[in-house]
Amino acid sequence: MPQTPTSFVTEHPELVDRLPETYPELDQTWLAHSWEAVSASGLDSDGFDDEDLDYPRRVIGLCALSLFYARFESMLVSANREVSEVPDILSSDRPWLSEIELGRYCERHRIQAGVLPETAYDLLEAALLDLVPAVRSALVDHLGQTTLFVSLVQASRNEFSVDVSGTPTSMTPAAVDDVVNRVDPDLHSAFEWLAV
Repeated sequence: MPQTPTSFVTEHPELVDRLPETYPELDQTWLAHSWEAVSASGLDSDGFDDEDLDYPRRVIGLCALSLFYARFESMLVSANREVSEVPDILSSDRPWLSEIELGRYCERHRIQAGVLPETAYDLLEAALLDLVPAVRSALVDHLGQTTLFVSLVQASRNEFSVDVSGTPTSMTPAAVDDVVNRVDPDLHSAFEWLAV
């Protein structure tokens, strides 16, 4: 049965719950809110079921969103660390992604791991890295760079919150000013990384 793209995160809590095993700093409230922005920006299509051809893109997209967050978080801590860990999401059972689905997705999108022999892990890493720029662009286009930046900083401080409708409640003018006007070299480096 088709579902709205924004419900993908809530319909697959096992998948969402596994992501912090790879990205322990991941703020799941931010993830759910940002997935809605990614979906609204067109990276996700208007409805899905677990058997459609776009299912792998949704799973990989959710992981790419998590990787994007982890990379931003690492910029706040150390500008020299590039995060590229791959979550353990390969299995023939739902909500996981099968190696066959991953292979077909990569073939359809002309993604190659760049190493031989090519393993499923290598392909998944290549697929994630391929989708991170599209996730970043979708977030910037939908939220705006400053709003995205402030939401990421708040999430990294465990300050990001939303109400029952999904509207951020932590993004008050004073809170935004606190982040934007703070003189902090780590924040400046993270903002520059986000702007690239």
